[in-house]
Amino acid sequence: MVQFLEGLQERYPTRNILTMFGAGDEKCVQQMLLQVVNRSHSVVLVRSKHMRAVPEALLWNSIPDESKGVVLQLTDQENTTIAEKMTFVLDYLTA
Repeated sequence: MVQFLEGLQERYPTRNILTMFGAGDEKCVQQMLLQVVNRSHSVVLVRSKHMRAVPEALLWNSIPDESKGVVLQLTDQENTTIAEKMTFVLDYLTA
């Protein structure tokens, strides 16, 4: 995760990095999420329909308060599909 994000920063040093993040409960979610919020300009939390996917509310609660400012909040976060979030992100980037 760290190498990927650092690689993006090296390859595109003048670009803002927007990350869509979701994870399974068997992963080191808190550690990965800290890397993402510390290396991204904006983050959108997502949850797949997989039974082991971490709910977005738990992802949100795993982020330190001082880092929550990079997370883009949707009005109905838990009931928004990933496709709707992609549309939100594209609209956000082109606004």
